[in-house]
Amino acid sequence: MGRLIIAEKHSVAQAIAAALGGGKAEDGWIGCGADAVTWAQGHLVDLLTPDEYQDRGWDKWSMDALPLDPTGGWKWKVNRQRGADRQYRVVAGLLKSDEYDVLVNVDWLQCIRQSDEGRMT
Repeated sequence: MGRLIIAEKHSVAQAIAAALGGGKAEDGWIGCGADAVTWAQGHLVDLLTPDEYQDRGWDKWSMDALPLDPTGGWKWKVNRQRGADRQYRVVAGLLKSDEYDVLVNVDWLQCIRQSDEGRMT
């Protein structure tokens, strides 16, 4: 079993793979021994815009409709820009795989902030 490491973008995934000793580039991910490093590509999913909620009457803005609160019915769609839909399928496929028993979500900026503050462990 291995770790599935999800980075925020491709360049960060490459840096992580290099730190793990390098790896083999696959389609949308990098194999590093038993581990896989993949990445989000911008926003992989987006919340629906108010007018896309067909059952809420939010297609026209009015003060009476505010606040817009889809509690209990939040909906999202796969982003179709710049290949994000393709990368979404890669990440979803890796998440469904039985090859990984640990999921690591890397927030590179948070790591840098903690390092700068001396809190990296």
